[in-house]
Amino acid sequence: MIQNYTLARPYAKAIFALAIAHRNFDEWSRFLEIGKKIIAELKNAHVILLYLSRKQRLDILKNISETFMFAPQENFTRLLIKRRKLYLLPQISELYEELYRDYEKKMQVAVHTAQPLTAEQQKNLTLALSNKSSREIILRVNVDAELIGGAVIYLGDRVIDGSIVGVLQRMRRNFKL
Repeated sequence: MIQNYTLARPYAKAIFALAIAHRNFDEWSRFLEIGKKIIAELKNAHVILLYLSRKQRLDILKNISETFMFAPQENFTRLLIKRRKLYLLPQISELYEELYRDYEKKMQVAVHTAQPLTAEQQKNLTLALSNKSSREIILRVNVDAELIGGAVIYLGDRVIDGSIVGVLQRMRRNFKL
């Protein structure tokens, strides 16, 4: 999986450079999101795709996506098919969205809590994280009953573990229990 992200990164950066140059961020986002869904569906039909030519595969994608594909997207799809990298579309999409959020000074933060957060708690957490990171925070809250209590916050590549399970694990490591 990590290898897929490594292979997808140059494609995502190239698309993002095009989006900056032409100021069409949303068109590329829509294209990549729909392409990601198409690839997920095509994985179910991968045996059929093995017997199709590159042109036939491109025609299928064009027919499916006629309403949202413009010339650069068609060229990009053709390039992925030619290089046999169409399977990277989900990772390219994720990396593109990450670049887009960075460009807009936004950060997606995942919070795993033992209990649901109230609207006020979410507001306070969003404000605190926004002040700390100087970015607009997009908060995703997930309830995880295995945490017993507290929360784990995934802030970019940082993890802030304030859960009871995390505290107990750190105590166990420190005191070799």
